[in-house]
Amino acid sequence: DENNYDGIFIDTLAYIEECVDLESVMFSQMLAVCDFLKKVRTDHPDKEIIQNNALGLTLNYTKDLIDAVCWENPPVVSPDQRKMNKLIISKLNKIRKESGIKVLLLTEDAADPKYFKQVADKNDFLYYDAPKDYIGPVR
Repeated sequence: DENNYDGIFIDTLAYIEECVDLESVMFSQMLAVCDFLKKVRTDHPDKEIIQNNALGLTLNYTKDLIDAVCWENPPVVSPDQRKMNKLIISKLNKIRKESGIKVLLLTEDAADPKYFKQVADKNDFLYYDAPKDYIGPVR
C-alpha cells in the first residue's frame, strides 16, 4: 500500500492470559482480538500478521487468523522451565502443522543463545537474539 508496511506486529497479547482475573473478561478480550484480526485481514489481505506471545489459550483462537507467532524471551534457567519450554515447543509445532503459521523465536541478550539456536534449528523456527533493550546493531 501507499505506506509501504509489510504487516502488523500485535504486541503483548499475553497480558490477556496473564493479567485478567475474571474468566469472562479474558474470553471477551480474546474474542475482541479475533474480531480485530479478522478486520485487519479483511482490510489488508496481503499483509503479514504476527502475534507476540499469548501462546496458551489465546493462540488456540487466533492461529487461523495470523501468519506467524513470536515466542519472545522464553525462560531457560531451571530444569522446570525447560520442561515448560518443551510443552510450548510441542504446541507450537502442532499448531504450525495444522494452520501453516511461521514460528519466530526472539530473545533479548540471551544468557544461553546456543540453547535457543538449537531449539530453533531442531524445530524449524526462525531465531533472533536481539541486543540488550533491543537497542544496537542487528546481529
